[in-house]
Amino acid sequence: MFRWMLAIALGLWMATVQAQAEPKIITLSSNSTKLELNSQLQFRLTSPQATIQTVLQNNDTAWLTASAFQDQHYAGETPMVWARVQIFQRIEHNRTYLLEIDQPYISRASVYIIGNNGELRYVEHTGADVPLLQRPFPNYKLIIPLRLQPNQVDTVFVAFQQWPQHLPKLTLWQPSSFQLHDQRQQILLGINAGTLFILSVIALVAAILLRNRILSAFTCVAAATMVTLTFHSGIGITYLAAEHPGFVAERLPLVMQLLLVTMYWYVAEILKARIGRRWLTRIAQWGTVISVLLLLASVWLTPHFSRVLAITEATFLLAFSVAAATSTRRRGQYRLQWLLWVVFSGLIASMTMPHFGSWWAGISGYLLYSVLTLLLALLLAALQGHRLRRLAQRIAVLKGQMRLYQRRYHDTLARSSEGWFSLTKQGQWKSANKRWLEMLGLERLAGLKCHYPAPFEVMGKAAKQAFQQRIAWNDLITIERFDGRKRWFDVHLHEDGKGHAVDVSARVEAETHLSYLSHHDALTGLLNRREFAKLVSQALEHKRRLSLVLLQIFDTDIIYQQRGAETRDQALLQLVLMIRQIIPSGAKIARLSDDEFAVLLNDDIQGAHALGYRLIQTVREYRYATAGRTYSLRANAGLTEATANTLHWDTLLREAKEALRVARQQGDFSLSSESQHAVAEQSKEIEHDWQQLLQNAAADESWQLYEQPIISLGEEDLWSFEVLLRLRSRRGELLAPHQFLPAAARSGVMARVDRWILRQVWEYASEQRMQQRRLHHIHVNISEQSVDDPEFIRFIETGLMSCHLKPQQLVIEINETIAASKFDDCYRLFSALQAFGVNTAIDQFGTGFQSFRLLKQLPLTMVKVNRFWVQDMLIDPLDAELVLTSIRVAQAANVKACAVGVEVDEVRARLRQTSVNYLQGFACGEPRPWQPVNEDFLRD
Repeated sequence: MFRWMLAIALGLWMATVQAQAEPKIITLSSNSTKLELNSQLQFRLTSPQATIQTVLQNNDTAWLTASAFQDQHYAGETPMVWARVQIFQRIEHNRTYLLEIDQPYISRASVYIIGNNGELRYVEHTGADVPLLQRPFPNYKLIIPLRLQPNQVDTVFVAFQQWPQHLPKLTLWQPSSFQLHDQRQQILLGINAGTLFILSVIALVAAILLRNRILSAFTCVAAATMVTLTFHSGIGITYLAAEHPGFVAERLPLVMQLLLVTMYWYVAEILKARIGRRWLTRIAQWGTVISVLLLLASVWLTPHFSRVLAITEATFLLAFSVAAATSTRRRGQYRLQWLLWVVFSGLIASMTMPHFGSWWAGISGYLLYSVLTLLLALLLAALQGHRLRRLAQRIAVLKGQMRLYQRRYHDTLARSSEGWFSLTKQGQWKSANKRWLEMLGLERLAGLKCHYPAPFEVMGKAAKQAFQQRIAWNDLITIERFDGRKRWFDVHLHEDGKGHAVDVSARVEAETHLSYLSHHDALTGLLNRREFAKLVSQALEHKRRLSLVLLQIFDTDIIYQQRGAETRDQALLQLVLMIRQIIPSGAKIARLSDDEFAVLLNDDIQGAHALGYRLIQTVREYRYATAGRTYSLRANAGLTEATANTLHWDTLLREAKEALRVARQQGDFSLSSESQHAVAEQSKEIEHDWQQLLQNAAADESWQLYEQPIISLGEEDLWSFEVLLRLRSRRGELLAPHQFLPAAARSGVMARVDRWILRQVWEYASEQRMQQRRLHHIHVNISEQSVDDPEFIRFIETGLMSCHLKPQQLVIEINETIAASKFDDCYRLFSALQAFGVNTAIDQFGTGFQSFRLLKQLPLTMVKVNRFWVQDMLIDPLDAELVLTSIRVAQAANVKACAVGVEVDEVRARLRQTSVNYLQGFACGEPRPWQPVNEDFLRD
């Protein structure tokens, strides 16, 4: 007994395993239109990367039914769901079915068909790469075609990504039944009601724009018809009262009465506007009033009585419409409108008749609904057609007037300064005014027809097409004149074949030149700063390898001061031409400022080094000869390379400027290309070298003194000069003050230098007695450290007492910037100097915002006007006015004025016309070594 029970249990278990392992077989025939597959399918889960070969090789015991499959849990990303079923098609030929996956959130699905011998016979993939609401599939579902062979068992595998708990519904359709199903769904959505709604909107918009009461009444008729059809068809029960069908039946008479009210109103409006018989209009108006009253009373009437009243009103409306259509005096003009209205009224009347109520049942009702919709559409078209005919008549009158005015306008403009011409219907020259002939370099119309026989060969194909289509054309074209010169013309060709043209060659050339100047430097033709920055920024965005060479050229101002701006520009232009010859083909060069040039290379820092040295060598070897004198220039270069951290053009330029600053500290014709950290270290080393050089000079007193004469413009020729400080480098080069004074101020040796210069003045006054007697003023510029030194005034007093120099012969100068920042100390020093008899002066007057405050409050003897104003006073009216204002204010304060920076004779001549007291600059005398003359030599 136990053995039998064990055998039965084992058999049941094997049957269950076999049932799970072997899918069910579904038989399809010609009558199989729709089949739901979820109960027939077996499911299993795999990873998203699994293929059909992997599924076929695995154990069949993993396949589960739909209910058991949904109880599974899966961790990780969305798994791949596989479903399988065996299908046997009994049809004798190949047939294609449609597999519908009823879930819009699945983006992609695949179908595999395996034959009897295990080969992969059919594969199909489908998906939706667009958003959910834009998918082209019906009802937003995935549809996959299945191609099955006749009389053969095929195993169908379906794969898609989804969680087991959200298993979709899978349905198999025949294509014809699926299409029929979809069409019925679309029909039941109420296509006729939607069309009526569109007609209502169109009529309403037309009524608002045209302010037409007939169109307003038609809008109400279309809207009421839409509501009536909705209540008559199944749409009203399906979508408006699905749970209470009686709701629609109870309110159907009220809706029908509303339709009749709008129809009476429409008839009254159309009779009032277009029919001459007033009694018909009054009947229609009274019918409208009665219909409104019956509409209000239908709330309290029984449904049967309301239906009887609706039948009576509809019958009377139909008869009245026929009578109005036959009695109008202008039947031919409105025959179509009345015919459509009579047919429409008859159909509406039939809807109220019990005898015809069966017409509206079933699918045949949609045909009648379509007829009503078509009638209303044709009626709206007839209404608009009548209005369009009247508008066409008015447009024709306006066109005639426009042609008249246009002809007169063209006749008037033909005598204007513009070039006018006209063409024949064949597109040949017909006439032209004198101005048009002059533009082309001709004298007569015969010459125009001879030398320019085809007008559209001159104006182009676009003008020919516009002329053939009788539309206006306008374009900017270039025409070669009879004398061979090319000119730009703005040509207008009108619809009637007449045209006019304006010579805009000067404007086009100016615009082209301005466009070029907006991207290039006006003198050298190189890229300007803005365009170069844009180019570098684009290269940095694309992460290209690039390096930047920043070249600064010096001493061009010397050429400007001695020979003028034109000579300086010519020298700079020749140098730029030489530089462009050594620039690689792929590099870009730009002029960033007056003396700064930048080169962008698609190369590393080594290539930039090689180019930088070549640029410096070119500047070193460059010579510019003019008017018997040869000029040379100096240069320095700074290099930098773009890295992964370089995101902006300003960062690259800042690094190049820092490298250039280090190169300037190293001396002329130097090159620097270190990183920011290396630049800082190099700056420290250079600063240390400067300090050593300055300290050695202070200890050895190896400074060089120069003198520059100061010319007096008074009645007497007074001899004055300023003592200037110079320093020689280790290589023997003479350094200008701007190269070593900042470092000297930081090193703290300037106080000693100031005292050394004054001691040289004491010695000069003691040793050169004859020079000292004819000396008017000797100017010495002191530093900020001397202003801070409280013992400095005592040093001056002691020195003057021990030498033969008179206190009034000495002038102590202080830079305006120092005087403004150290006002109290400067006031103390100047007060003590004036008490002792020493003259005081402000150098670079006008540099800051406190110039006039210093002039008013400090004890001053002289102000030296800013050199930058004086240099540009002939070319800049504002600078000239600033110079003259400074002179006038100084004289009002009883202070002498000296103009500094008089570099050319024209400026000197202009200043002689003013009331300035002294002049200083290259035009008055260049700086030369201070070598006092020996008294013995003067005696000899």
